[in-house]
Amino acid sequence: MPRIAARVSRLCTLLLVEADAVSSHDPELMYQNADALAFCGQSDAALRQLRKAINGNYCSYPAIDNEPLFDSIRQRPEFVELRQAAIQCQQNFLAYRQQVDSTTQARKPNQMYSR
Repeated sequence: MPRIAARVSRLCTLLLVEADAVSSHDPELMYQNADALAFCGQSDAALRQLRKAINGNYCSYPAIDNEPLFDSIRQRPEFVELRQAAIQCQQNFLAYRQQVDSTTQARKPNQMYSR
C-alpha cells in the first residue's frame, strides 16, 4: 500500500505542475484537472482550474453538483461562487441556443426540400 500511495502522490504532484501547460486552451480538460486536483488534496489549484474552465465557457452545471471528486472543496466559499458562475454560464448558453434556434427556424421554409 505505501508504494501505491507514493505513486499517487507523485502523480498528483505532476498533475499540479503540468495542469496549466496541458489544458491551457481546453476548458473541458481544465475541468477534468480540477476534479483530479481536488482528489489529490490540491484545493487551491483545483479551484483555479475550475474557475478557468467556467471562464472558458465550460458550463459544468449540473455536473459540478454531482462530481464526488469535488467533495473536498464543495463547502469552500470559492466553490459556491464558482457553482453560481457555472449556473449563469449554462443559462447564458441556453438563451443563446434558443436565440439561434429561433433565428434558424425563421429562415427555414415551411415545406420540405425535394431533390
